Amino acid sequence: MTEFVLYGGKGGVGKTTCAAATALELANRGERTIVISTDPAHSLGDCFDVAVGEEPTEIEHGLWSVEPSAASGQETYRRIVTVLAREFRSAGLRLTDEDVEELLPPAWSPGATNSPRSSSSGSTPPRANGTVW
Repeated sequence: MTEFVLYGGKGGVGKTTCAAATALELANRGERTIVISTDPAHSLGDCFDVAVGEEPTEIEHGLWSVEPSAASGQETYRRIVTVLAREFRSAGLRLTDEDVEELLPPAWSPGATNSPRSSSSGSTPPRANGTVW
């Protein structure tokens, strides 16, 4: 089962830094991991000292990163909610997509204001064991 780690909170508390550190640790343990940042400031790449964009970028073996834009982010958010709801249900939790949206309000999606947030290799990332968002 894919594991998800979500960081949220007020601006400036270190969500991006914690997400990057967690993703790096998971990858160092051999877990295929993708870290996603929906912060419009796009500072995730700064944590790894690489350019990160809308396409998954391989940071190192087993670690991928992506920063969806506001334009593509709404659809990305919708897909993430759907995947999370499916994962929660497979773990025995009775949550609908709407329940998950209440846990992850649309304000978390790219382009939203006052949101709590947390060079491309050209290759496609593998199915991740862990997703840090």
